[in-house]
Amino acid sequence: MKQRHSHRILLLLTATICLSLPLFATEIYECKDENGNPYFTEIPCGPDGVMHKINSTYKSSPDSSAAASHQSSVAEQYEQSKRRSKLRSIDLKMKRIQSEIDSLTNKRDAEIEVYHKKILRNEEKAGKNKKKAELRNKGNKEKIAAINDEYNRKIEKKQNRLSELREEADSLQ
Repeated sequence: MKQRHSHRILLLLTATICLSLPLFATEIYECKDENGNPYFTEIPCGPDGVMHKINSTYKSSPDSSAAASHQSSVAEQYEQSKRRSKLRSIDLKMKRIQSEIDSLTNKRDAEIEVYHKKILRNEEKAGKNKKKAELRNKGNKEKIAAINDEYNRKIEKKQNRLSELREEADSLQ
């Protein structure tokens, strides 16, 4: 029984050490984009990528100060690369959402135009009888208002998301 207990303790100790290793070192890779600009990632980027280990614990010694300085520089570049990548991602999302807003606006305007034309036709048909035109156009005007409300809700939702992304981008800069 004692032996089984000591095996459990050894297993627990080993698991604790293994699980805590990521807290002490992180591997990042320095890669080059298609223009030769360096960027950093946590995913290996092929044979040209250079792996850097970033330790979260240092022992101060004369030999380790240069390594620590280099490591700090790589870590800063990595963080800048992550921030630039996040900004590019946000920018793409903002462009996509703006395109969706433009599309919704065009669809709304096209649908409303159909009912405006119906209103004009009804007024022409009614001639001098304005009440007849008003009765015919009441439904068309209600439909225009409903279309406007529906699309404006969708557009407003997308504009709110766009504002959130702008705030997120501003916080990263």
